[in-house]
Amino acid sequence: MTKELTEFFKKLEKENKYDYFLLRKLYINPESVFNDKDEDIDKENYYDKNTIYSYMFNNNFLTFLDLAYDDDGFLNKLNYNMLKSIYEFLNEVDRIVLINTDNTFTHTEIFEFIKSRIVDKKLYKMDNVREKMKKYNLDVSYNLLITTEQYMDFYSDQINRR
Repeated sequence: MTKELTEFFKKLEKENKYDYFLLRKLYINPESVFNDKDEDIDKENYYDKNTIYSYMFNNNFLTFLDLAYDDDGFLNKLNYNMLKSIYEFLNEVDRIVLINTDNTFTHTEIFEFIKSRIVDKKLYKMDNVREKMKKYNLDVSYNLLITTEQYMDFYSDQINRR
């Protein structure tokens, strides 16, 4: 594990134990959240809908992913399908946040949109969801989308060379 990721986990363990355990689990076993099988991806079933809401609008997740993309131990656990799943998740969260920042939508319309995109009822019962959306770092998320897409291209090239 890189020094930066180790320091991030130490800090997170002190500040937010819930996110610490959530992200450590993701580091150790990314397929526990993001699907890695062709048949799931073909059905557009990208992630575990029972756990994904914990990662939504979570800036600690963004920081983790930004650091983990520089960590060979984490990258070696990923495959093309997991990267596709991460990409789709980030893209979906960004869309939800962007709609939330559009002041022409009512609170009800926003949640109806969220429910139509993510069917997990836990999400729209989430505490302070609008506040979390306002604080969500779209710039970091956008950069992670680009990085994820680059890794997907790399994996795709590796597969095509075989």
